[in-house]
Amino acid sequence: LGFYAGLLVGLAGLRWCDLVGAFSASLFYYNWGFLSGAFWDIFAWSLTPTGTYTGAELVLI
Repeated sequence: LGFYAGLLVGLAGLRWCDLVGAFSASLFYYNWGFLSGAFWDIFAWSLTPTGTYTGAELVLI
């Protein structure tokens, strides 16, 4: 459930790193997925002014 929920959120274009977190959750345990997702969230915030990507920016990436 955690994997699909994260995948849907990521596909919605809220944050690209949500996809990374969902992928990690599918590979490891649920807690590891959350830790990885939190890490990538911080990483994204350090790269972008808002820390988020729109759907249009996701297509460009």
